[in-house]
Amino acid sequence: MARLDARVRAPAELVSAALVAAATLPLGRLFHSGRAVPTILVTIAAGTGVAWALRRARIFTPLAALIAAAVFFWHAGLLFHRDAMLGPLPTPAMFAEVGRAIAFAIRASTTEVAPVAATPSLLTLIAMVVWAAAWLADDAIHKLRHPLLAIGFVLPVFVFPATLLASPRRWLDAALFIGASLAVMFTDESSRLSRWGRTAGIGTPGWKPGLAARTGGLVTLAAILAAPLVPGYGAEPGFGTGGEGFGRGDRVALNPLVSIQPSLNQTPAVPLFTVKAEEPAYWRITALDQFNGIVWSAPPRRAVPEISGTTIPATVPVPQSRTLKQEITLAKLSGPWLPGAYEAIRVDRRDSVRLEPVTRSLVLSGQMRTGERVDVTSRLISPAPEDLDRITAEDITGDPIGSQFLGLPGNEVPAEIRAAALQITDGETSLFRKAVAIQNHLRQFEYDDQVANGHSYRTMSQFLLEVRRGYCEQFSSTMAVLARVIGIPSRVAIGFAAGDPIGADEYRVTTKHAHAWVELYFPGYGWLPFEPTPRSEITITPTYTTPQALNPTINPEPTTQPTAQPTGSAAPPTSEPRDPDVGGAAGGVAGAPKDRKPLWIALALIAGTLLALPGGAAAKRLLRRRKATNARAATVAHYMDFLDWCAAARVPKRPGETPAEYAGRLAAMAAPAEGPLRDLAAITERTLWAPAATAEAERAAALGKQARHAVAPSLPAASRLMSMAGWGWWKARS
Repeated sequence: MARLDARVRAPAELVSAALVAAATLPLGRLFHSGRAVPTILVTIAAGTGVAWALRRARIFTPLAALIAAAVFFWHAGLLFHRDAMLGPLPTPAMFAEVGRAIAFAIRASTTEVAPVAATPSLLTLIAMVVWAAAWLADDAIHKLRHPLLAIGFVLPVFVFPATLLASPRRWLDAALFIGASLAVMFTDESSRLSRWGRTAGIGTPGWKPGLAARTGGLVTLAAILAAPLVPGYGAEPGFGTGGEGFGRGDRVALNPLVSIQPSLNQTPAVPLFTVKAEEPAYWRITALDQFNGIVWSAPPRRAVPEISGTTIPATVPVPQSRTLKQEITLAKLSGPWLPGAYEAIRVDRRDSVRLEPVTRSLVLSGQMRTGERVDVTSRLISPAPEDLDRITAEDITGDPIGSQFLGLPGNEVPAEIRAAALQITDGETSLFRKAVAIQNHLRQFEYDDQVANGHSYRTMSQFLLEVRRGYCEQFSSTMAVLARVIGIPSRVAIGFAAGDPIGADEYRVTTKHAHAWVELYFPGYGWLPFEPTPRSEITITPTYTTPQALNPTINPEPTTQPTAQPTGSAAPPTSEPRDPDVGGAAGGVAGAPKDRKPLWIALALIAGTLLALPGGAAAKRLLRRRKATNARAATVAHYMDFLDWCAAARVPKRPGETPAEYAGRLAAMAAPAEGPLRDLAAITERTLWAPAATAEAERAAALGKQARHAVAPSLPAASRLMSMAGWGWWKARS
């Protein structure tokens, strides 16, 4: 029976993997490139292999599920988040990165329109779906023996892409899925009949299809041929929800610091809105002012003031300000925010627009409509650098607004980030000039919108000291943290760059203009924008931070390509040489200590795992003896301890084998153990089947120990090691 089990399981594993592949490979249609297909295939192989190994190890199902989940995080880390790992070893930072990527992808899936860019976050989410499908299908087929349940688990995954996008391969996809489903059912039924036939002595049934199989094939073929006659066949896929979200919609919403990278990489670029204004500006939607060490976010707040048709006072009245009126014509932009230059003080031609009191975001109460026109009036600030130079740390800490935005999570800012902030700003005479120094330092890095997203301390350290390239998310989040380190209130602004000029004072904004920048708070002037991203074709350098206004001691190389600026300033090019005096030749900060915490954590995890195995085995034996309430039960418990050791050493007792028969088989392998083995078997048999026999628990324990010591020299080294390590005690089933 056991050999028959092993014979029929191997093809069943392949068939279950084929079912998962047929159901999940259509998910690749949701992405622009074919990068998702290798991810799906690798995840199927890994997930099915892990499910098989855990099942063969006979691990308790809840524990096996936890182990499979942990292995998935490791798998996702190896595929997409290797920068958070210690070589091939997982770290707590890796688990945090994978969890953050999944959370980001789930939120992005509510705003992105398929097909989307194959970003690491979205691929991590797809890998999680595939892993779960492989695990559930394997469990249903091999443990529950319910092939229809396995098909039901993966059917929603197979159907989901078809509800979003049409495919010229739908015939092939459907044929593969139906074929894999039939193979799963046939393999399961063949396994059942083989066992029944072998038990009854009538042989093993062959693979020749019978009447039922031929009838099923004809019915399936008829269903495929009749499909074009079904009402609605050939219509565009969709849920009928109006096209919003990760579906067949024609609108795009920007999810702050989550979907900026997918929007930048979207091909072709989707037009979102146009703006008529006397000068270009950043069209801001919201700001993120809380950092938890992993990601910037904004807590939920209530939009209180109604701004439609009403002029709202500015946060800080500043004499050096001017008014900018914008006529915004909406195209395919969606979401809860209305774009506009900061700081908006009035909205016309749109009802029910409220102003979020802290971020000063324009929050809409209804959906945007294509072609709708909205007028936004904003107040722009043009402070003089010499006025900003006079602002001190005491001014900031004493300001009721600015003092709220200085905090960083705990006191755990990595030493290298603090060292970088101090070294970059060393020698500057004011907080304002320190901020400009950070901006100019980061603008010497390289712009690259293909890097893995991430804003954690670990990713930030690598960005500052090693990688030195990224896109707006890395630049803005890093500058915001560096600013808080030196005592300047900061937040990350989310929105769009000015756009492409299409006429006199008119700009078209598309998905490629999605952008993040930094806002720093200076008492008396409010939140001022800073631009650390070296993307000269769209970025705007504030006038008060330009070399002409500052005359700094370290003057960045001027750009040879002018950029549309509201203040006439020029942005540095992306190919600026790195300053050899800042960060060293390798891009690091001299003397910055390396964070060795992940190394110690990894070593502690390894040591804990090694100690947990023998400790768990000892706990299992102790629990078994505690449950033995009398001498007879204690005797049997000692014999079961011996059987567990034998199973761990890969010489388990066979089903139906008596203790005496098992002792004889072991004695044939190790002659010196014959005496203890036969005595232990005799004691166990008397205890089990002779009601009047005297229990001999202490002697059974001593004989079991003698038998183990006598059998061990005849075993391979690997078997002895496994039994000593304690791993085999978990999978042993006495």
